[in-house]
Amino acid sequence: MRTASERFRGRVMGVRMMVIYGLPIGLLAAGSLIDLIGYSATGTLYAALGLALMMAVALHWREDLWPVHAPANART
Repeated sequence: MRTASERFRGRVMGVRMMVIYGLPIGLLAAGSLIDLIGYSATGTLYAALGLALMMAVALHWREDLWPVHAPANART
């Protein structure tokens, strides 16, 4: 937080909250899943779920993430 500029502090705090608040629940679920399906399968499941959720966020908010009116996003 000390190195983030003032205009990015809210974004940095949002990312920190997203990571830290989900950690205990994810760790509890991972412990049970490792017992059921094994370590490698749990790691693969978590990675696949993370990628799928990231794609869902990108698709849901694509107009906000990639505005069409921005010069770099102009369609030719």
